[in-house]
Amino acid sequence: MASPISIDDLLNGASLRVVLHPHRDVQIYFPDMLESFELPHITLIGDRFFAKTANRHAVSFQFKDYDLKASFSYAYSNYYDYVVNFSQTEGFSRICSKYAYEKITFVASQNYDLVWDSENDQSVRPVEAAILNGRKLKIALLDTDDTWNIHPIHMPSFYVEKNFFELFTEQDSMPEFLKSSNKLNIVGKKFNSLLKDYLRKNTPKNINTAFREVTMLNPDTDFFSNYYTVRSQGEYLHGKIVIIEEKPQSYKALKVFAEA
Repeated sequence: MASPISIDDLLNGASLRVVLHPHRDVQIYFPDMLESFELPHITLIGDRFFAKTANRHAVSFQFKDYDLKASFSYAYSNYYDYVVNFSQTEGFSRICSKYAYEKITFVASQNYDLVWDSENDQSVRPVEAAILNGRKLKIALLDTDDTWNIHPIHMPSFYVEKNFFELFTEQDSMPEFLKSSNKLNIVGKKFNSLLKDYLRKNTPKNINTAFREVTMLNPDTDFFSNYYTVRSQGEYLHGKIVIIEEKPQSYKALKVFAEA
């Protein structure tokens, strides 16, 4: 059952999706339509999040090699007034106004169960059972910067004789500024200044023309890996290259969810 999203929903394992209704005079080459995307990768700072699609957004209508080699994503926020379109493989990010949409709605699907919480003194066996039953897993990791990182698990591992688990998230990435409240505010101010400057110099018959015309390219070219290795003993690795052993960090909290 889908419902309006809350922060508690996210931290209790709900899946997040976004429903979009683009403005007709912004998305001028398509009929009036509704769109929906799954947002499996979430960065949550306090009560503000940016949530993104996986790096597989379509970029053309023809099946060519480029479509498979280039990875694109869209990220949407419950607080900031802009949407981020980006590609690490192409090395760019693009900012556009969320008001290019008549409506953006976040919905939650309560389709995951909490099976392990680092804040409780509990056995790791429920994670083992979830793996044995082939259930899809995801995590909510509170890192050393007090940011919640919610990501699907690509490979769950349970070491039976040692009685601990090690979970590997899906390989993905996002612009680095999405991890910083200060940088998010700076990007927002720069984009709003660009939008106001356009409106001063132009007198569009419909303000939505500005939402179509005004974009900001490459506000920050650095990308942040969403690849984590988390362990039940209280540590995690944040890896850019899988084969390199990095110094473990201690997470502040970890929740493991299994698909119902």
